[in-house]
Amino acid sequence: MAWAAVSGSQGSTISPLVGTGQLTISAPTAAANDLLVLALASDNQAIVDGASENHEYVWDDAGNVYAKCREHTIAGGAANLGVTVSLWTSELSAALTGKFITFSYGSGTAAAWAYEYFTKAAANIDLLSTDARVDSGADPGALTLSGLAAAEHLFLRATGHEGPSTDAYTATASHTARSTGTNAGGAATDDISVALEWRILNATTDTTDPAWAGSRDHASVMAAIDESATAPAAYTGANDPIVTFTIDIEGPLGTTSTQL
Repeated sequence: MAWAAVSGSQGSTISPLVGTGQLTISAPTAAANDLLVLALASDNQAIVDGASENHEYVWDDAGNVYAKCREHTIAGGAANLGVTVSLWTSELSAALTGKFITFSYGSGTAAAWAYEYFTKAAANIDLLSTDARVDSGADPGALTLSGLAAAEHLFLRATGHEGPSTDAYTATASHTARSTGTNAGGAATDDISVALEWRILNATTDTTDPAWAGSRDHASVMAAIDESATAPAAYTGANDPIVTFTIDIEGPLGTTSTQL
């Protein structure tokens, strides 16, 4: 099994729809069966630091399905005072050339995106491990994923930055950074930027520790992905618990009990 990055030009922002909670971008020229990775960031709507669910969904006009690896927020105590970041993948069933991708992120005033896509030898992927952290007014700190099987893994990190893309981003050594995307929210501290970095490595562990100038707030997520020859098991409901309950119906002739 083997991964290979296919670096295309960063697409353009087609429709920021600032304040409406949606961002549309021109899609990369990824082909069917490629793995598309998206790093997304927006103004926060969650008001506490930690795991969040404000990046609701991603879709494109080719009909591909997107899965969220993880989402994390640094809140700053109120909505729009921090940044939310999420990492998404799609095992493309249809090519994206000439298509558009839209993501929904709540009601924040600014959002940003970056992507990379990869060819893969196997038909499917497995999400093995994730981690996340926040850093207030400081460089994004280190994240480590460990305890993995000895095999070739695709390690990914998305970092959300509450500041402009003119703040210099430096990727972790031996990792490749994707261009950051920015959607201006006004003053520099209201802008939102995001960076995606990755590494293909045959190892049981990896650490990411990038630097980002400006002493801004950061939220970061990291994931490890493997190729898999086995598709995820289809849902059958066979292991669902069996629940029975009784309804008592009162009427003119008395009470009747029905078990469902």
